[in-house]
Amino acid sequence: MMENKQFYRVKASVYAAAGLVLAVLLPAMSLGALITPTDVATEMGAVWSLGNIIDDSGMGAPQVDGYDTHVNTDGSTYLWLSSGGSQLTGPINFDLGGVYDVTNLVIWPPNTTLRTTCAISNFVVRYIGDDMTVLHTSGTLTGTVAQLDGGRIKAQVFDIPDVSNVRYMSINVTANCGNGSYTGSSEIKFGGTSVGAGSEPAVYDLLSPTNATTDMGTVWGHVTKTWDLTGVEGSPSPLTTTNKHGQYASGANMWLSNGDTEGNVTYWLDGEYSLGGFAFWNFNSTHDTDGSRRCVKQFDLSFYDASDVLISSTNNLLATRSAVYTANNTYKFWEDGTGKIQGPLNAKPCYYAELFTFTKVDGVKKVVLHIDSAWNVPTPAGSYVGLAEVGFLEAASTPSTGGVVLFW
Repeated sequence: MMENKQFYRVKASVYAAAGLVLAVLLPAMSLGALITPTDVATEMGAVWSLGNIIDDSGMGAPQVDGYDTHVNTDGSTYLWLSSGGSQLTGPINFDLGGVYDVTNLVIWPPNTTLRTTCAISNFVVRYIGDDMTVLHTSGTLTGTVAQLDGGRIKAQVFDIPDVSNVRYMSINVTANCGNGSYTGSSEIKFGGTSVGAGSEPAVYDLLSPTNATTDMGTVWGHVTKTWDLTGVEGSPSPLTTTNKHGQYASGANMWLSNGDTEGNVTYWLDGEYSLGGFAFWNFNSTHDTDGSRRCVKQFDLSFYDASDVLISSTNNLLATRSAVYTANNTYKFWEDGTGKIQGPLNAKPCYYAELFTFTKVDGVKKVVLHIDSAWNVPTPAGSYVGLAEVGFLEAASTPSTGGVVLFW
């Protein structure tokens, strides 16, 4: 029987939704020490580095109303600009690097020489906890173009609702200040008080199979590609639960069935093992305009000994969709219906393992993965389902680093 399900993550990227209530931009005030995020991601792309908004480039004296000012200079060294064209709105997602009681938001808009109207105008703020629970969503807030003091850009300070135990913040931009080409910002920080370091993903070593077959056919790659580490970044030895699998446009690194969304993939191990978990990287392709449609959705596992005798089975395990691919090689994310963010949590075109744990099964030589269904969302993808990589967790395994993050 299934005991729990653990979803492993690294840096956060979350999909923000719009609010309805209008908030106001208040005069600058100090409501807590400034928090510089440790990571940032967006769907809007970047012609000038997104990292510029969290690296203090251009920040310094003199202070105005208790906040540093930002140099009023155009250029790729000091500010972020989106990819342009239609990439003017969307979420900007921040990992605070720890858990905080968040009290305010501080934005330094783009410079006034060439980028004035690229500034963020209407937006909604979403607060997310360390366990990816959505804690609060603000109403709509309104920013303005850069205001200068002594030739430098002043901070715009937003008195957003105070929310405790926040790990991630998402600013969902719904409009800029009128620029039809780019949206941008010079620097973004948050105000608040630290309440803890936050949790990090546990790292488990995994057993890779030594052979695989399927009765579902192959239109892409081969089922051997789901265990031979092709496509796994860094060619790890052994495979672990926190390794990343790249997103690809061909079958060289993944397997995709041919004509079936239900059937079996059979894996053999190099000996008999006591197993306690199954990890897999779901199908993750740039070939689809939506890379998650052909992902495994529901599946079962059956365990056999060296004599091919059935030992036990699991029932009705539900997999998470992989990320939704966009033209900017970034991801959209969604909520799972229980108020938690779903999906892999980085902003790069790669996917992290999902680990299913179960009651220890001794003497396992062969595992049959029975795929019951594919996600086939948002629109049907035909008779296909696929996988990127799999691995098995020995029952006696303990994490080599970090702590376990239990999502539900």
